Amino acid sequence: MSKVLNTDLLIQAAGRWDPADAEWILETFVRANPGARGSMTMLFQWRGAEEERLHVRVEFSDVQGVRLADLDSGLVQLGYLSIDDITDRGWECIRFHVSDDEGADIDWYCGAIRILSVDPAPFIV
Repeated sequence: MSKVLNTDLLIQAAGRWDPADAEWILETFVRANPGARGSMTMLFQWRGAEEERLHVRVEFSDVQGVRLADLDSGLVQLGYLSIDDITDRGWECIRFHVSDDEGADIDWYCGAIRILSVDPAPFIV
């Protein structure tokens, strides 16, 4: 079974690792690699313990089939972020399916997910 890397950073700050705690995508940076799959780094607003809000930066590697809606405003509100391990499908370099279960705003596949940083939110959306 594949796992998201560095979840311990979020567990230390928020007390748990649950993708459903992601509320907003605040920032998206897409890196295209000619002849290879690209990567994305996103900054999320995340619910922490006792109504605290965190800014969590996450990197998605070997990304393909990306659909991101509502980027015109720069912010994407999430209903329920879902990260499913699909390793058992046997797709080359693909381990995860990332989507918003309550809508069609976000959807993609990737080979790896790594939490880069977790910080107290300097602002709340």
